[in-house]
Amino acid sequence: MRGAEQPVLGPVARGLELRPWRAADAGALVAAAGDPAIRKWNLLTVADLAASELRIARMSERWRSGTGAVWALAPTDGGEAVGLAGWNDVDLAGGSAEIVYWLLPPARGGGLAVPVVERLTRWAFDDLGLHRLRLCHSVSNEPSCRVASKAGYTYEGTMRGALLHEDGRHDQHLHAVVRGDVWGREHRVAAAVEAARPGWEASRDPDRLQQWLKDHGCHGAEAVLVTRALLGCSLAEAGRAFFSAPRRRTERDFQGRFLDAPDGDGGGP
Repeated sequence: MRGAEQPVLGPVARGLELRPWRAADAGALVAAAGDPAIRKWNLLTVADLAASELRIARMSERWRSGTGAVWALAPTDGGEAVGLAGWNDVDLAGGSAEIVYWLLPPARGGGLAVPVVERLTRWAFDDLGLHRLRLCHSVSNEPSCRVASKAGYTYEGTMRGALLHEDGRHDQHLHAVVRGDVWGREHRVAAAVEAARPGWEASRDPDRLQQWLKDHGCHGAEAVLVTRALLGCSLAEAGRAFFSAPRRRTERDFQGRFLDAPDGDGGGP
């Protein structure tokens, strides 16, 4: 971070990338501060364009000092920012950081939060060399709980009165992922993809694929990730393929209500 330019990460999904905030994005921050869904879960106070430009300048300062890394989620063709995502409380020496995100109305409803969190998680581990990453949110913010789980963050407990919102202090859920969690899962998924590929290419039968994965002990989130890689589809589409397969009926009945719920696009942790 220190001495390096903040990179552009992307594309993330649907023609969107994560790029550094610019002074020209000031209007997006003002809009976010006035959005009820964002304001509900974030202490974001931006009175006007001048205050927004100052906040953007501070983002750049935090990048240069190595204490924060915050991006604008924006179209790859140079359009206006539609969200924010990045790392607060970056501790380079201690190897930790906390992820934050929010999405403006045009970016909601399509499950963007999960791929954004996944992309930033990979960057924090691979490029920044961090060891432990946190995702925290109000216990009332159930969509963010689902985002954390789908992105591979393990629920670790509840911190009482830890988060200040506009209506007072909330208890806070703590989710986290450590380097071994992500690298171990990625290795297993990559190995399963290569092992399942010949059978998939021969049959192109999603139900047979799920039977193969089940027979080889690949279940849950990892099976969905393997399905996504082989089908070349979105995470949401892979989830539907996973749970629609007759071979996954037991898992669907047990977990479907949780995993089929909408992602948390209406506000960050």
